[in-house]
Amino acid sequence: MTTLSAETNAIVKLDLGDKGGTRRIPFSKLWDSESSQVSYSCLCNLALRHSTLARPNLNRAIITYTDVDGDTITISTQHELQEAFEQFMTPLSTMDVTQLSLRAQVSFTRKQKFGPKREMEKRMDDNLRAYSKVNTELAKRGRKGTKSVQLQLALDKHVKKTTENLENLSIDLEDVRPRKITKMAATKETDKLESPNVTNQRFGKGNESVCTSNLVNLVSGSDASVSGNAVPGLDAPKRKVQVFIMMGQSNMLGLGKFGPVDAEKTLKNSVIRQSKYPYLWNNSTKDWAVSNTVRNVFVMGSADSNSKRQNNSWMAGNQGHQGNHLGPELGIGHHLETHYGSTPVMMLKSCIGNRALGWDLLPPGTPSFDWTEPKTGKEYTYAGYGQSPERWLKGTTPQPINWKAGVQYDGDTRRADEVLADLGTFYPDATEYEVAGFLWWQGDRDSRSPAHSEAYESNLVALIKALRVRYDAPNAPFVTASLGQSTLDPSCKGNCGGLILQAMLNVADATKYPEFAGNVDIVDAHDYALPGESSGSHYSGNADTYMQVGQAMGEKMVQLLKN
Repeated sequence: MTTLSAETNAIVKLDLGDKGGTRRIPFSKLWDSESSQVSYSCLCNLALRHSTLARPNLNRAIITYTDVDGDTITISTQHELQEAFEQFMTPLSTMDVTQLSLRAQVSFTRKQKFGPKREMEKRMDDNLRAYSKVNTELAKRGRKGTKSVQLQLALDKHVKKTTENLENLSIDLEDVRPRKITKMAATKETDKLESPNVTNQRFGKGNESVCTSNLVNLVSGSDASVSGNAVPGLDAPKRKVQVFIMMGQSNMLGLGKFGPVDAEKTLKNSVIRQSKYPYLWNNSTKDWAVSNTVRNVFVMGSADSNSKRQNNSWMAGNQGHQGNHLGPELGIGHHLETHYGSTPVMMLKSCIGNRALGWDLLPPGTPSFDWTEPKTGKEYTYAGYGQSPERWLKGTTPQPINWKAGVQYDGDTRRADEVLADLGTFYPDATEYEVAGFLWWQGDRDSRSPAHSEAYESNLVALIKALRVRYDAPNAPFVTASLGQSTLDPSCKGNCGGLILQAMLNVADATKYPEFAGNVDIVDAHDYALPGESSGSHYSGNADTYMQVGQAMGEKMVQLLKN
């Protein structure tokens, strides 16, 4: 691939929309001679400068482009900007007359008023005022009124907090560090299912009889319709929900195609035309089988932004990401339901595409490291958790950008926390849960960076430990899946992901990590991807690849649970 340099003949066509129209930005204005790379911060500053915003300094620019696959990609770092240029590059002529043009779109959002430090100070002030109020009341009433005052203050605090959560569930800047969260959620009076006369039909038992009663599904926030099948969850025993947290990037998110039925490599075609995955289909009703114990929940957001609910339904073949895509969750869910029987299970997916473990998803406590670029001999320092930018020349002062190491980890785990804190909305009538396992499918972004590839093993170990601490699940099984194109074959050319695969194999090796013996395992996705399919192309949307990787991950998870 042709690499970028100060002499690269390129422009950025920056679409500012109604905030400034389209601007042509020469590549030379984006080149940072000190770091010898294209500058993302320069592009953001130029976007703000060319905008018609009254006070641009109070806003930040969000820059996106459409990649070669037709997906909308958000640029948030210098390396992402470099990748945006490089994927459209072809070897330039010796006369350097072929100009590269990158079309990008810009939107603007207001900066947060308070940073984490100011927010923490505000909370401390609130606490001091609350204690002062208690002391004042106690002085007035004496010991007799102590309990009443404390109860009133607790009630006031609860009402205030509930109101804040309703206004903005996503703002909780204290979640930038690992923490244990309460495993009890308040029971809601909503989310009830009517009529006791039900014959339950389990996901995976496709030929059983279905409910004939007139039932109404009042599950709050659900995207699913039961399609005439038995109402799920009605007879579910009141036990702790077994929660499995799923994280990663775009292939965990899921880009397998759901339909149409006559198109090859779609789920509809595999199930209806080829009779694959019989647990997804109810032969009696000629419709999709619906689980009555496994809940399919998916939330998504970039960095620490508001949570966008993608799915909240009972597990069924037609309940995928945005209604027309699927990830590995159906195959995983099948094995978990078979293993747990009538025990309630939640598949809780919280992820977004185009994120690196070594940068965006870096877990708390991970230190920075130095790495020498083989071609140039330059030594760079790569950011540790909470640092910015992604890398800088060793010995120089880093210039922070509006992104930092671990910001996506913070956001993904916080969004998962919000689901668990409001458990009854996502698993009707449930009041308690425990995190029973973690599933991870990621690595494409790291595989494109030699430095992140080399650090992947230590970062994966840190991720496993951080998640287990955060969710108070010290022995919860962890299953990771490799990239479909990954191979250790030295003759492989292109993005083979060999370092990522080797890192995963090492982490799952009990002789190297005895503490992971019997509780960490790997699925080699290369066994299920067709020739030519890769993580970068999202396996061409092949539903079978997503289903088979999911089944393998579910099978591995059950094996670890039995251990």
